[in-house]
Amino acid sequence: MSDANLSGAFLYRVDLSNADLHYALLSNAFLTDASLVGANLRLALLSSANLSHTNLAQANLTQANLDSAVLSNSDLSGTTLGGAKLKDTELYQTNLGGANLTYADLYNADLSNADLSNANLRGAAGVTVEQLEREARSLKGATMPNGSKHP
Repeated sequence: MSDANLSGAFLYRVDLSNADLHYALLSNAFLTDASLVGANLRLALLSSANLSHTNLAQANLTQANLDSAVLSNSDLSGTTLGGAKLKDTELYQTNLGGANLTYADLYNADLSNADLSNANLRGAAGVTVEQLEREARSLKGATMPNGSKHP
């Protein structure tokens, strides 16, 4: 299903565990309560998608665009949300700008080089402010797990 165009699709409670959805177009898709455990969503377009209460444990979201996506109360444990470095010079980041990650489980999630500018991480579990500051590429304007606003 790589390169699939599922933009705006209603996929409530769908089980796409271990699915290969790299390069998939899922912007504005409704994936609430879905299972995407271990799914490959590398380079997928998920902007403004609703993934609340979704299980994304161990999923690969490297270089995905999750701009303004809703991931509240989702399980992102062990998920790769970071960017990829190629040829030691080019950096391709996962875009989580403006994403809603309230009360998400980020235990063991890879956030290296992720763009979390203006993201809402209030109440997110399994991640500290220090870890976010160390790993994320940008936190400008983000609401941190403890409710503080990053400059």
